[in-house]
Amino acid sequence: MNVGAWAGTYLISHIRLPLMTGLLMTSLLSAIAVKVAFYGSQLWSVLLLLSVAGVFTGAAQVCKNTLLQQADSWIRGRVMGNQNTLSRSGSCNEGFFQRL
Repeated sequence: MNVGAWAGTYLISHIRLPLMTGLLMTSLLSAIAVKVAFYGSQLWSVLLLLSVAGVFTGAAQVCKNTLLQQADSWIRGRVMGNQNTLSRSGSCNEGFFQRL
């Protein structure tokens, strides 16, 4: 998905969409691509579909971060604070489960 995310960030920066529409559309397409990837029986088809999902995920992240940067300071601070807290607790949980 990482290669797809790089491509998605490049593509969304060159396509002019309203940010909220782009965020909702790319999030939906990402979810659909991941769901379809689970139905794949061949490795190459699964990898291709996950790369496509990465494109949409990368594009959604760009839209989300751009919307967040345009928000008021007090909203941006709260959202980014929660995001950092949750991402750190997620990494702690990953380390805990890897040790098991």
